[in-house]
Amino acid sequence: MKHFTDCLKLSFLIIGSIIGAGFISGREIVSFFYGQNAFFVSAILCGAFSVFISFILIVKDLENNVVYSLVKPLVLISNFVIMSGMLSGLDSLQEQIVSIDHIYPIFSTVAVILSNIILYRGVKGVEKVNSFLVPVMIAFMIAVTLPSVSFSQVGGDGIKPVKLISYCGLNVFMSAPLFNAAGKGKSVIKSFAAAALSAVVLCVLIYFALSAVTAKGNSALSSPVPTLVLAGDMKIIYYPFAICFIFGIFTTLLSSHYPLFSLVENERSKLFYRILLSVSTLGASRFGFYNIVSYAYPFIGLFGAVVTVVIAISTVIFPPKPRRRTLHPQERTE
Repeated sequence: MKHFTDCLKLSFLIIGSIIGAGFISGREIVSFFYGQNAFFVSAILCGAFSVFISFILIVKDLENNVVYSLVKPLVLISNFVIMSGMLSGLDSLQEQIVSIDHIYPIFSTVAVILSNIILYRGVKGVEKVNSFLVPVMIAFMIAVTLPSVSFSQVGGDGIKPVKLISYCGLNVFMSAPLFNAAGKGKSVIKSFAAAALSAVVLCVLIYFALSAVTAKGNSALSSPVPTLVLAGDMKIIYYPFAICFIFGIFTTLLSSHYPLFSLVENERSKLFYRILLSVSTLGASRFGFYNIVSYAYPFIGLFGAVVTVVIAISTVIFPPKPRRRTLHPQERTE
């Protein structure tokens, strides 16, 4: 039972890192996959996610990989941008939900404080939060999309490989530091199982959302929030939907904050640096980073996919060598 629970917690951590506000709204899914065959998209992504995530979970010493070391600054910069974008999104929601102008960063300030507190617990803290929030997000997505799913209308006849590669690379590459840390101490079987379970859940949700929005037509496709259109005129769904949006933003915030938070782990003034980071991302969020992230996603995704493949190949061809002992064995004395 404990093995199953550990596998489930790891799966929730993975899913929570990928299901953000863009995923829950359906906008991200439409942007990447509209016009493609929903079944083919889901099936291919399921396989790609399983392989990519499994590799990141089980690879040892990712931080010491030469390729990863070279691109790590880009990973950190990208996470900074996405973290700022999530904080910007929270302030936009604040304006819509409680009618407090986004120039007063209340939601984002509370979120970044909570994120710092949770990340002091490391990966275990993220696992606990995602174990609570992710099932709610999954249930909401299913409840909203399933009634409108058309199993006969699955979109176009083909796929766009570049879009698929970009989407998979984006999500795995950006969360690689968190996934790799979460995989430490886990058996290969448990890592494979968690990756496969996560991939299946994610791709079922993608299939439901893409199929439902496509069947709904232009009213959903042209909406900034397609899943809200699927919910129809049910006023009772508005606030649960907004709460799930906040959950999605927060789990993505944790995932993007983690590598930045861990960067100064061994520094003497790490508290100062973490406060400085939090203030910097709050300041950067004032520029409306959602627009920047939307333009950066395709590039980061393609780059991330290529880098992940290169790291995998380099790991297989040039496996890390065991460290040599530098201490001489003690001589035996009578």
